[in-house]
Amino acid sequence: MDEVKRFGLVAVLLIGSLLIGFFSGGVSSSPDYGGKPDNYTVSGLMEKLPLKENVEVSGNVSRILNDYESDAGNVYQQFYLTDGEERVKVFCSTSSGRTNVSVDDRVRVSGEFKEFYGEYEVYTRCSSIRPE
Repeated sequence: MDEVKRFGLVAVLLIGSLLIGFFSGGVSSSPDYGGKPDNYTVSGLMEKLPLKENVEVSGNVSRILNDYESDAGNVYQQFYLTDGEERVKVFCSTSSGRTNVSVDDRVRVSGEFKEFYGEYEVYTRCSSIRPE
């Protein structure tokens, strides 16, 4: 009986930890961009093209596109960042909140650098985009 109680207690603690982590942002179904990202200007990012790497890029919002909704119902915000020479698309999941950006805002974006249908983009969570 003691083993059953011990197992039950461990199970409750494990489930409780997972729920606490999930609701505090510690566990997420969104991509995890762990580790310290390399910091780039938009031009530096486009010069190096570190595909599938975790990056951090700063720039000014140059154009805001319409939201994209996937077949599964997930909604993504999308906009372009520029440093005056190059531009890169930011594609961010709204699952943990939206970002409030306007044209000419200066922001810092961390996420995975990808190529999608011939266009380079930084894929991230919208809630992680920060003003500079």
